Amino acid sequence: MMLQLSWEADSIWTLRLHTLMLECARLQLQMAWLSTLGGAYSSLGEHFPAHAHQAGIISLKQVALANEMGNPLLAVKCRLFIAWSLLQKGKLDQAATIIRSQYQYVCKDASDDTKLKAMCQAAWTKLKQCRKMKKPSDNENY
Repeated sequence: MMLQLSWEADSIWTLRLHTLMLECARLQLQMAWLSTLGGAYSSLGEHFPAHAHQAGIISLKQVALANEMGNPLLAVKCRLFIAWSLLQKGKLDQAATIIRSQYQYVCKDASDDTKLKAMCQAAWTKLKQCRKMKKPSDNENY
């Protein structure tokens, strides 16, 4: 009888773990596809605003997926992708707000993720470059 109870408990946990593993694999696969597609649109977004816009939409989906995965640092990375899309569309003030908030979050986070800090700094450098190239008459109106 004891052996049978043990087998039932093991099979229940096996089913639970199997379900969790399948869900994790599904989420990772979706993130990989979105990342590939978003990167392609972002690359085209350097020259075509419509593609930059689409890259931003994909990045919003990635943020939702990162939140579903329970991965706040991945969500930060995806928000930086949104900021990059905004930079490509010339929405510098909105991009600056996102970049600043994500950098502050990463600096407060205990993980000490140097890659994310470098991504924030790269986005800020791109922002400064965009500001230099933008004429004063092109300023955003809010």
